[in-house]
Amino acid sequence: MFEINGNTKICGLLGYPISHTKSPQLHNKWIRQYNKNGVYIPFQMCHLDKSFFDFLRFNDNILGLNVTIPYKQEVIEFLDDISEEVNYIKAVNTILKKEGKLIGYNTDYKGFVKPLFDLGFKSGNILLIGAGGASYAVYYSLINFLKIEHLFLINRTREKAEILASSFNFGNVSIIDKISQDLLNSCSLIINTTSLGMGKLADKMPFDLFGCENLCFTDKQIVYDLIYNPAETLLLKKAKQDGAKVINGMPMLIEQAKYSFEIWFGVYPDE
Repeated sequence: MFEINGNTKICGLLGYPISHTKSPQLHNKWIRQYNKNGVYIPFQMCHLDKSFFDFLRFNDNILGLNVTIPYKQEVIEFLDDISEEVNYIKAVNTILKKEGKLIGYNTDYKGFVKPLFDLGFKSGNILLIGAGGASYAVYYSLINFLKIEHLFLINRTREKAEILASSFNFGNVSIIDKISQDLLNSCSLIINTTSLGMGKLADKMPFDLFGCENLCFTDKQIVYDLIYNPAETLLLKKAKQDGAKVINGMPMLIEQAKYSFEIWFGVYPDE
């Protein structure tokens, strides 16, 4: 239980819908562990408006927020400043209030790469599926932390894929319209950044977008799905059956949350 008083610092998660989120469990556990006078709560909003952000600026108890789907990009216009990585990623997942100003950060890119390091992945051809908000943090992480031999990028809307590719100074990228078995075999890492596999789309696979059927993975590949609920999407189930190593979105969720907690409270959780 939390004892809330006039000095209690409030942080939380802004998004819609967020009933499935695990973030309050993580952050409130760390708040207790490190004896911080704070609480983490959900802020579920069906749209953003200026008055909400004025409330954040002028409420002395507000420390900051995490931001999730669908507001990671839209939220930027309501902030006073952004960090260097946000200039490239064009998405914010963490807001810090400092001296009455709202500053946007992105910790997703740090959280994404940690489980790949744990599996010993360092280089190779990569297939990136999706060009939405989450893909920018993934792309930024890939080109800053890993040695990419070639990046294949596919998205339902080719124009979005082209915008994503042009946002980074990286030459070894090809935008593709279909995934062949030969192309898939050439990739050592396959990443899904789309929402296919969760919620109402739980019965879908990312390959369904592109008319690709009967594709198989190998035991030399890593398949990384940013979805963490369900823990095993159809994509990951298929990859496991084929012998590939799999990663779901939970390690990334935990790691990005640790970096957010550090921004707010000055402590990086060690567990």
